[in-house]
Amino acid sequence: FPPPSSKHSLSLNKIKQNMQDTRVISSIRIKLIGATNLRSADLNGKSDPFCKLSIGPNHKWRSSTQPRTLNPVWNEEISFHFDDGSIGSSC
Repeated sequence: FPPPSSKHSLSLNKIKQNMQDTRVISSIRIKLIGATNLRSADLNGKSDPFCKLSIGPNHKWRSSTQPRTLNPVWNEEISFHFDDGSIGSSC
């Protein structure tokens, strides 16, 4: 086999540089559907439930509040996107 030409070497170096510049990006999509038979928190025997979600220190979300119910239905969806290591070691 002949030795690689300088043209091929430049292409290989460019590929290596592009690989070093590439960031790993991940995402997670979560759908909150609902809950059943929650404990009452209000004097009227109902609750005003909501859901809080946090992934690491930088990704936080709060659902809408479902008034006066023990069986809330949300059907809400959230997506979080992460760059290299942004989740941290707590996940």
